[in-house]
Amino acid sequence: MGISMSARRELTHQEGRRYRQASRKEKSVILTGFVRATGYNRSYAATLLRSYGKRIVTGTGKNMLIYQAGKKKRYGGGRPVVYSQAVRKAVTWLWSLFGHKCGKLLVPIIRSNIENLKKEKPVSDLDE
Repeated sequence: MGISMSARRELTHQEGRRYRQASRKEKSVILTGFVRATGYNRSYAATLLRSYGKRIVTGTGKNMLIYQAGKKKRYGGGRPVVYSQAVRKAVTWLWSLFGHKCGKLLVPIIRSNIENLKKEKPVSDLDE
């Protein structure tokens, strides 16, 4: 097992300062020691140390903002939303009504029961 997360953060804090001011050869030595101590992947460790403590200046004049960077923020990808909330509620209702079947089995059941479903529950009642 490796070291605790709080110890890793403290080590990143200490080594990040040294790493940013070091020469290229010194950076290699610091990075090797950091990877051994933390168990991080070398590429990830280099990214952490390279960006740690970096001052970022944005804006001009009175609106100038200076802040210190920590770890780079990751942005989630994922697929865009295709269906509206009402459609998702209706499909969820149908899915639970027919015993939580998979989509492949659910489609033929819905198609064969569409007329009965229209009579049973109006679409306006799905908004709960």
